[in-house]
Amino acid sequence: QTLAWVENYVIGLNLCPFARSALSSGSLIVNVCPSEHGTVVVAAPFVEGIDDFYDYMDLAGEINWEMNFAGHEGLIQLATFHPNYQFADSDPDDVSNWTNRSPFPLFHLLREDEVEAAVESYDGETDQIWQTNQETMRKIGKPALSDIIFPPDEDRKD
Repeated sequence: QTLAWVENYVIGLNLCPFARSALSSGSLIVNVCPSEHGTVVVAAPFVEGIDDFYDYMDLAGEINWEMNFAGHEGLIQLATFHPNYQFADSDPDDVSNWTNRSPFPLFHLLREDEVEAAVESYDGETDQIWQTNQETMRKIGKPALSDIIFPPDEDRKD
């Protein structure tokens, strides 16, 4: 289900223009533990206490702190995705929040050097990515986005 979300939502809607190449090259894996791969998505459907978005973000803050404390600051970046994702200055119902919505809590670990290389491939003009993503969310609309992320016939978490 997590891989289907990456393929159908993140890649299918072109929310992250770097995801397609990461998936096709094998550098993106869906795993429950860190690995030697450059991009790791940790799915946490069964972790208690993070169904609430704010509790999830508290945990993400702790993970970030632990990574930095362990000496990974500037080496690993944490991206967050949650079923109820809400950007800091947005209204909970703002469709732009859907750029970071997922079927269940996910933690995306990225190597900073790979992020920098991807940004360079866009000549440093990455603002267009989030702007295009928000426009895409508005065009598709919440009901259709909900059907993509939370298919009506799926009741499992994996």
